[in-house]
Formats: sequence, structure tokens, C-alpha cells
Amino acid sequence: MVQCIYYSLAHCYASTVKELETATGRKFKHLHILGGGSQDVYLNSLTAEATGLQVHVGPVEGTVIGNLMVQLMTTGAPERLERVFQN
Repeated sequence: MVQCIYYSLAHCYASTVKELETATGRKFKHLHILGGGSQDVYLNSLTAEATGLQVHVGPVEGTVIGNLMVQLMTTGAPERLERVFQN
């Protein structure tokens, strides 16, 4: 059952990459996987095979960093920080 889930995830990633390539008109050579899931060597291998792309992983903290940035953006913090560093 787990293998079925992993294959499904890898093929879903491949489908999404193709959709992004079509939408952007670009051809990707690499796929970057961030967050805790990047530690799953088997899934990364299946993803590389399904997408035909080189898979680069890490940082594990990527999910936390992204979450923090979204929260900061909703408070207007980036604009305030930008003004501080411009002075």
C-alpha cells in the first residue's frame, strides 16, 4: 500500500511539473524539494525517475521558513524591515 502511495505522489509531482512547464513556457532541469519530506530518499528517487529531472533536497527547515515568511507578509513586516534597512 505504501509503495502505491509513493508511486502516486511521484507521478503527481511529474504531472504538476509538466503543467508548470506548459504554463510558463519553460523547460525545467531540476526539482528542489524542501521541508521534512526531503529526507525521504526513496520518494526522492521515485520523483526523479517519474519527472526525469535532477532532484535536489533541503533544507529540512524550508517548510518552517516559508510559513514564517507568509506570516510576516500578512503583517506587513517585510515593508517595515525594508524601510529600516534603507535608512
